[in-house]
Amino acid sequence: MNTPLQMSRLTALACLALLSAAPAAHAGLVTFDFGGTITRTQQSDIDPFAYTGHYSFESEQPDLRPDDPQQGSYRLSSIEVTFGSTHLVAGSSLNELRISNDSDFIFSPVDSYSLFGTGDTNRDLIGFAFLYDSGDVFLDDSLHLTPPPVTGVVNATLPFSIRGFGTPDGFFGSVTSLTCSRNCDGRGGGDDPPKSVPEPSALIGMAMTLPLLALTRLRKRRRR
Repeated sequence: MNTPLQMSRLTALACLALLSAAPAAHAGLVTFDFGGTITRTQQSDIDPFAYTGHYSFESEQPDLRPDDPQQGSYRLSSIEVTFGSTHLVAGSSLNELRISNDSDFIFSPVDSYSLFGTGDTNRDLIGFAFLYDSGDVFLDDSLHLTPPPVTGVVNATLPFSIRGFGTPDGFFGSVTSLTCSRNCDGRGGGDDPPKSVPEPSALIGMAMTLPLLALTRLRKRRRR
């Protein structure tokens, strides 16, 4: 077999191998983890206890309020909370994530970030709402793939709430941590941090290099 033909075949095989090995980027389910402390019920203060939770949403989805440039509304796939031996899941299709940019509030515009999920009935609600003390947190009302800050919140002691779910007086408390735990790039990577994928140009360059290396080794063998 002549050398040019052999190189062409090697190049084609290398390209196919590299392209098939590279994962395809696509939209996926983003998951944020959060945690904090429950400090009271609707009736009174209680002995504080910690809770953890997470919520998920599709990274690419339309704004449910496209005509409102300041209010973005998006579907929330689920929100779950755990404290002690209790695990609550709000997986209703009514779950929603809202982002507000420069909304008029008393004397100055402010930003806000809120979400809620329902359980078996509309009385079962899990959610939290951050009302920030400025309008500089968000540039627009688009769906953000990075968690919002938990600082600079006006209602920092009681932004989190659980109603229903067998809690007659509900639970209320703080949110002290909020991080991305899965698919942080929103492209279906599924990792934290996401795995880097070589660009097509880099793949082609790598594919071209392999047959050249093979040809060099072939020439060295012939010289021997």
